[in-house]
Amino acid sequence: MAHKYEKEIEELLQKLGPTPPRRKKRPSPWKNVALFFNRLRPSSPAQLMLVGLGLFIFSLLLVKVAPIIARPLIVLSVFLLLVGYTTALAKLPLREEKNWRGRQLENGRRLSWWQRVLKLLYRSK
Repeated sequence: MAHKYEKEIEELLQKLGPTPPRRKKRPSPWKNVALFFNRLRPSSPAQLMLVGLGLFIFSLLLVKVAPIIARPLIVLSVFLLLVGYTTALAKLPLREEKNWRGRQLENGRRLSWWQRVLKLLYRSK
């Protein structure tokens, strides 16, 4: 039975003729830049809070030397701490992507706005 199917497939392929050669895609110069910035994104709210805490301590040390630079850094670090804390409290579990034979399956449901924000903010593990 399997031989019969193989024979039919071969006949259909012969009828179609030779396939055109595939063009080689040039690697995008922006791909490396995107990969670099993707690695800079935190993977969890805890990492975001640690960055905020480190920036806060650094800016407190910088206040005596350069207060003009330190004050915006303090505001930024408090913002990072608040965003990390808020997302840690309200983080919803993201749905795992379902794969079959190396391809991603879509189940028809879209992500909620909160899940899209979390997916944008934190990189996948």
